[in-house]
Amino acid sequence: MMVFLIGMPGSGKTSLGQIVAQRLGFDFIDLDRAVEEKARCAIPEIFAKQGEVGFRDLETRALCGLECNTPTLVATGGGIVLRPGNVEYMRQAGFVVYIDRPLEKILADISFSTRPLLAGADGEAKLKALLAERHGLYATTAHAVFVNDGELEEMAEGLCALVSE
Repeated sequence: MMVFLIGMPGSGKTSLGQIVAQRLGFDFIDLDRAVEEKARCAIPEIFAKQGEVGFRDLETRALCGLECNTPTLVATGGGIVLRPGNVEYMRQAGFVVYIDRPLEKILADISFSTRPLLAGADGEAKLKALLAERHGLYATTAHAVFVNDGELEEMAEGLCALVSE
């Protein structure tokens, strides 16, 4: 069984995913870290050298190359839903959960400087534009929506319950 967490940068996919995977005895994969390991460099460097298209190619290869023989929870990158093939793969390979976090909570936590698509003085405007572009994709990709609007531990409990159903 694979569970894929999708959602905006800063929505809590990795933070929640690590806790939920540990509590449920699942393996945990952060797809962005998997891309960095395969590329042998950090995501900002990948964007600088190969652009967004190059990064998305690496992301798709990492996603489709997942070998999960045990229950696994995968925290995806925020743009994973931009390619229809990724959406089809996730929906067929497992259970997809959209981690929907209110924009004001994301803005309170996120660091724009470490995220290539949000870097610069207009990071908040870029984030809002990404949300407008991607919200519908997240909603139609997901088998379930989980609203992450509370404290981490409380939200982890709720996500555990959803994934365990």
